[in-house]
Amino acid sequence: MFGHMLAPFATVFFLIAGAGLINTLVPLRAPVEGFSQGVVGLFSSAHYLGMLFGAIAAPRLIVSVGHIRVFAAFGAICAICMLSHALVVDPFAWGFLRAVNGFGYAALFTATDSWINAKAPNEARGRTMALNTIIQYAGNAGAQNSLRIFPASGFHLFSVAACCFLAAIVPLALTRKVPPDRPTQPKLQLRWLLSVSPVAVAACFVSGFGNGSFWTLAPSFGTSIGLDAIGVGTMMTAAIIGSAIGQWPAGKISDRVDRRYVMAGAGAIAALMCLAIATIGNMVPSSLTFLVFGFGLVGFALYPAATSHANDMGGRENSVSISSGLLLVYCIGAVIGPTVAAFLMERIGPSALFMLIGTGDAALAVFALYRRRARPVAPSEPAAPAPIPLEETAERPPADLR
Repeated sequence: MFGHMLAPFATVFFLIAGAGLINTLVPLRAPVEGFSQGVVGLFSSAHYLGMLFGAIAAPRLIVSVGHIRVFAAFGAICAICMLSHALVVDPFAWGFLRAVNGFGYAALFTATDSWINAKAPNEARGRTMALNTIIQYAGNAGAQNSLRIFPASGFHLFSVAACCFLAAIVPLALTRKVPPDRPTQPKLQLRWLLSVSPVAVAACFVSGFGNGSFWTLAPSFGTSIGLDAIGVGTMMTAAIIGSAIGQWPAGKISDRVDRRYVMAGAGAIAALMCLAIATIGNMVPSSLTFLVFGFGLVGFALYPAATSHANDMGGRENSVSISSGLLLVYCIGAVIGPTVAAFLMERIGPSALFMLIGTGDAALAVFALYRRRARPVAPSEPAAPAPIPLEETAERPPADLR
């Protein structure tokens, strides 16, 4: 079923390995170089700001030169950024490099995500995106083991991250499979995307809001309720394992029923798990591993379900616009979420983190059910072409260079 996806799946594995390693390495290396926690936070903001602009620019770039050339170019640019961290140790330089890396990562993710969605049949799209997400977790987990081999104080790990980005170029560059056609849309059209699938847009915002808040502040939550470093690590590991395990059944179910039911169910269960974490987990820390595992099973299934639903509704010919638009919405949520959650945690207490995430998940569940009533049947074949097709005046390149 997934044989024709081997090249993009291999690319995704190495892409996420490099991105996950550098995202862990920069906060670890920053104190060694004398950078404060505030500066580390600015690095994160610069990265997401770069991703926002990258998501906006990605459709036009792919229209201009195609998926493979965009991936090859920005894979090389990201590798250069990885190596430059070790060459120029300066907070302003690192902030700039993180912004450029975020821009490139958005272009790379849009290219691969739109490729996979364009090639996935509607009846297996949920399982395809679930497998894609599982591969992402595998790549991230594999790269983290490099921290056991090389010290964070040397140049080795920056080189490993660069090698991962370069390795990600190879499968797509050498694949004999025909890549997706270049899109007919040169830019983002969020208004069109909202009209095609408002629930997918809402789910991506809630997913970015909740995921960004969780991965940024869950360690602080654990520390605040008395967990030691081992306890925090166990809690975060439980979330990762739960999220990886939950992807396949969620994707399989979404291929058999309306995906809005999957988003509603996942949102409702995630909200209940957040409520349990904020109450029971706060008072009985020993229960956190189980509760966070349960949250991971459903809380991180929203984004794949949302992208699958949006591509069902919008059509494979618009996969680039859909992928970049949903990535932009996700990034906006990921920028806003940690800021709001950190403010509420300071004012209310650590439990505010999961109360906030749970509120967003509950609201999404209600909205998904409302949209199911407003538009009872999702079409099996999309019939909502994007407006304003691009007038191509230049000669179209051969298919193997798209």
